[in-house]
Amino acid sequence: DIEVLRVYSYETPELNDAFAKETAGVDTAKELEEQIYQESMDSQNEINREQMREDLIVALTESSTVEGYPQSLYDQMYESTDAVYQMWSGMSLEEAFEGDEEAIKAEIITSVNSALIVEAVAETEGLIVTKEEVDNYKESILEDSGYESVESLEEDYSDQELASMLLSEKVGLLLEENANVTEVSEEEYENLTGVRDEYF
Repeated sequence: DIEVLRVYSYETPELNDAFAKETAGVDTAKELEEQIYQESMDSQNEINREQMREDLIVALTESSTVEGYPQSLYDQMYESTDAVYQMWSGMSLEEAFEGDEEAIKAEIITSVNSALIVEAVAETEGLIVTKEEVDNYKESILEDSGYESVESLEEDYSDQELASMLLSEKVGLLLEENANVTEVSEEEYENLTGVRDEYF
């Protein structure tokens, strides 16, 4: 037998001036709609800018010549990339690339070269990451992610890895400030770069 204990129903409130005042502190529903639209646009624009900064680092890496790399950096990149694949896809690098060692090596070397380029730019421009910035970065990640504590975050990322992420962000911002950027539509972007696949 099945016993129904409770039945819930949800009512969508009417979007009117009273609702706008109560929920957002604005006078009219039109103002609330404009506010929501602006917040949505600001959020999307920031996502686009973050992607642009990543693309600038990729473009700089691809146009640069890197001769050799420390084996320790390669090993570090392998471990961190493998961890990311396992975290987001549930597969190791070996599984994701079906044992193709050359493809795995190419993937890791791309990350290694990018890290070396970021470090070179940072050194030239005097960019550094402080411990305080790393600590603040941890707090910002907690706010935006599913991590429940700093300790759980530190289980996945070392301070060195977080500092590298921050340094990459600083270099991306520097490149953005000095780049000659032409804004294009999403369709034009996809035509230029190819449709970007979702993660894994």
